[in-house]
Amino acid sequence: MTAEEKRAKEKEYLEKYNIRVTYSDTPILDNTRVYFSKKLERANKILKKVHFPEGFFNEPICQ
Repeated sequence: MTAEEKRAKEKEYLEKYNIRVTYSDTPILDNTRVYFSKKLERANKILKKVHFPEGFFNEPICQ
């Protein structure tokens, strides 16, 4: 999206919905949100402790 298109969208949203929107090229990280990499890291720690019975994944789920 070009700079002109961004400005046009900002103006449109302000006039139509009375809200102010800004576009940024870089994502803003929010410290209050838990991101996928942190969730994956926590899940891996938990799953390392789980032991499945022998042949658990070899059995078909539904027949």
